[in-house]
Amino acid sequence: MVAREALYNAVRHGGPKSVRMDVGFADDRCIVKVADDGTGFDAASVSASPNGHYGLIGIRERVERIGGKFTLDSHVGAGTKLIIEVPRTLEVAK
Repeated sequence: MVAREALYNAVRHGGPKSVRMDVGFADDRCIVKVADDGTGFDAASVSASPNGHYGLIGIRERVERIGGKFTLDSHVGAGTKLIIEVPRTLEVAK
């Protein structure tokens, strides 16, 4: 769901000419990178924004909830790149 949301956000909000998704696996984690050449935005404003960007906040929350790492890199006029790293094995709390 987080990969789908990342693609959806890129297309809906960034107005890109292209979006690239790379998925890779290491022994201990899965890494998903989504990058676009769209309009970009001030990444620092996402956590402070009361209106909009709930998709990015939701992605971050979901990834961190399962012990993953979320990295966002975006600049106005320079596109956006998300890196999502999640463990390949999850311990389910009892």
